[in-house]
Amino acid sequence: MLLKDVSIGLKLMDKKKVNRVYCVPSYESPEFTIEDNYVWLTIPEVSGYKMVVIE
Repeated sequence: MLLKDVSIGLKLMDKKKVNRVYCVPSYESPEFTIEDNYVWLTIPEVSGYKMVVIE
């Protein structure tokens, strides 16, 4: 199954700073924003599954 423009919002604990967001194993780096203690990002395309790392 192919999904397009998958939006994700994750609540940050204790107002932690986000330095980097990337997908594994492709290492593509989607753009992200931080609003109201949430990190928001959109993955352009997901085929099967995709892992996202937030550092």
